[in-house]
Amino acid sequence: MERSFDGDAVLIYDESGPTGIAGIMGGASSEVSEQTKTVLLEVANWDGVNILQTSRKLGLRSEASARFEKQLHPELALRGQALASKLMVELTGAKLVPGTIDAAAEIPPLHEIELRAERIEALLGMPVSAEKAAADLERLGFGVKRRKDVLTVTVPPERHYDVSREADLIEEVGRINDLDKNLPSTLPSTGGHAGGLGRGQRLLRRAEDELGDAGLYEVVTWSFNALDLADRLRLATDDPRRAAIEISNPLSTEQSALRTTLLGGLLDTARLNLSRGNESVRLFESGHVYLRDGERGPGTLGGEYPGNVPAPAVEPIAWQGC
Repeated sequence: MERSFDGDAVLIYDESGPTGIAGIMGGASSEVSEQTKTVLLEVANWDGVNILQTSRKLGLRSEASARFEKQLHPELALRGQALASKLMVELTGAKLVPGTIDAAAEIPPLHEIELRAERIEALLGMPVSAEKAAADLERLGFGVKRRKDVLTVTVPPERHYDVSREADLIEEVGRINDLDKNLPSTLPSTGGHAGGLGRGQRLLRRAEDELGDAGLYEVVTWSFNALDLADRLRLATDDPRRAAIEISNPLSTEQSALRTTLLGGLLDTARLNLSRGNESVRLFESGHVYLRDGERGPGTLGGEYPGNVPAPAVEPIAWQGC
């Protein structure tokens, strides 16, 4: 299979030519085989956004791309090299030749975050002393300096991108203190008002009941669609449902935009049923669609609803059946 690279893709080269796609896939020329006698161990760190975009453009996803696209701290590269060298010596009987060449850009400084004991209790609703919090964080590999009831916490490189604020540290403290078992629970205040359905909710329930009574099965599909759905549905060029909001970090190309219509999910569900031999498919869905702000023309997409209920700003309720 041939793939084309744009100017943003990074290729790894040696004197004989390209040996791999950086952070995504190695090449046959750099594989270790039964004839391999000498190994030069190279480790590297890559820009996560670039790896994600390149992997998506090439339609090539690997274990390496799944790791690098989340962004790793550069300090982890030499750790990985040391561990790999140790395993090769222990498991294969290799002889380690000393020497390392380290070429690195500016390394981001480790996070230092202040953690207040009173803030822990305020967020978790249960008291945790500064001494206990310090001990817990040290067990998790964080560096801790204490000044009365304030802790200065140094985040290790492996946690650099998921622990960046005080609330993240409080989550770690709560997790190691069995938050699910010990966290106190309270019911929200009702303000003295009894619960009930509003007019719009009653109308929605009634519409759903009528469709169910008519023999249709209600389904709940993804809130995401492919960007080319509007073309496949042959929507008019000025149809507001063409202006889908694209997701910056989608799970897949088939789920890369917020849905502007329910029809895509319903058709996918109907197609799956038909492929399984179920030819009697009667489905409906009721749920939100997501439209860009601005003029959307007449009708419900433009906010014209019967009665005195104001229209949602960007997320109107839609009904669709097939």
